[in-house]
Amino acid sequence: MIINCRWFAIINGKNKKLLILFAAACIILSAFCVCAGEDVRVVVNDNALVFDQQPVIENNRTLVPLRAIFEALGAEVNWDENTKTITVHKENTNIVLTVDECRAFADGREVELDVAPKIINDRTLVPVRFVAESMDCFVGWQEDTKTVFIADGDNKPERNLSVHYIDVGQADSILIMLPNGQNMLIDAGNNADGDLVINYLEEQGIAFLDYVIGTHPHEDHIGGLDMVIDYFDAGYIYMPEIQHSTKTFEDVLIAVQKKNLQIRSAKAGINIISSNGLCVDIIAPAGDFYKDLNDYSAVIKITYLNNTFLFMADAGKLSENQITADVKADVLKVGHHGSDTSTSITFLGRVSPDYAVISVGKGNPYGHPSQSVLDLLNSHGVCIYRTDEDGTIIAASDGYNIIIDSNKGAKPICGPLSLNLRPSGLPVMKGVKLAA
Repeated sequence: MIINCRWFAIINGKNKKLLILFAAACIILSAFCVCAGEDVRVVVNDNALVFDQQPVIENNRTLVPLRAIFEALGAEVNWDENTKTITVHKENTNIVLTVDECRAFADGREVELDVAPKIINDRTLVPVRFVAESMDCFVGWQEDTKTVFIADGDNKPERNLSVHYIDVGQADSILIMLPNGQNMLIDAGNNADGDLVINYLEEQGIAFLDYVIGTHPHEDHIGGLDMVIDYFDAGYIYMPEIQHSTKTFEDVLIAVQKKNLQIRSAKAGINIISSNGLCVDIIAPAGDFYKDLNDYSAVIKITYLNNTFLFMADAGKLSENQITADVKADVLKVGHHGSDTSTSITFLGRVSPDYAVISVGKGNPYGHPSQSVLDLLNSHGVCIYRTDEDGTIIAASDGYNIIIDSNKGAKPICGPLSLNLRPSGLPVMKGVKLAA
């Protein structure tokens, strides 16, 4: 924005208050222009749309070129030049919008829009959320990437994301029920925990594991994995490229072989899922050789729209330092049961979590979690959950909000967490209204 200095001098000489108001108005207008000019991506059923007129954000709503969005959704579009009216038809759905009017109709029902359709550079833009939701589509907005995700039919998410940090004592086992209807298991506790993990999964209605990840060959992570693989049919198995001479490790290999499955490499740079705002990545180990077996740990990052979960297994500070991916997360599964060999102050600063979950056994002989790690988390204002104190912990996300519940009830310092998330299903959570 260009401001004439001569006018500035006149205003300054006459009225300083007017100067301040004028400057404030310029700042606000400039901010609006920047927001409106930001590049916005629109992805329909995992296909990024290409526009000859870029979408714009107005009043926290995204406006997109009408033909591109309607045709991507398989709808017929008619345009009345005289009345500037758009009529859309798809199967049993009929939508009517008029340029510069906030009143629209969906199947005869009148709807008040937050922002009206408009013409920009001879292209008609319409509010994407209203359009997509009127056709029974899922609409998700990802703030960091300025991306609108739209999905219809079988592509729509089936449920919220839920992460179950199973109480397996001094060990790790995490069930992740993904929004796309798939299920992932990260580790399965000690050798004695196989039945416990199997029973818990059955309580959640799990019949098939799409992804099984053995983070590293230590018994407190893969001990029950052979029983789980024997019991459930599975899709993909991921483990780091490191051998171990223990019977526990051998049992897992035999179980995989008996099911005619193959083990895929778990290392940095592997993308497992990228669909409709859901992304599952392996971001460590980044190196090829480590003296400490813990540093071979597969570190998993899951992002669903605006919420991110990070699972550190037993990765130590060396592995933490080697991670080049963005590790910013809302929920951190603390590395190595809260040992001071993990969770450096630098790494915690990069993650900057709101919540931390420590999977640890009560009265364990290792002194986990370390008081220094607890102090560090507390100094960063992180709300801490521990399986030795809270039992099995469940975190649920709709992509905008996270709700955490545990066997032993809510922690007052973490706010109201009274929703019952087990095992019959998850609540339908409403996200904040963002630019979609």
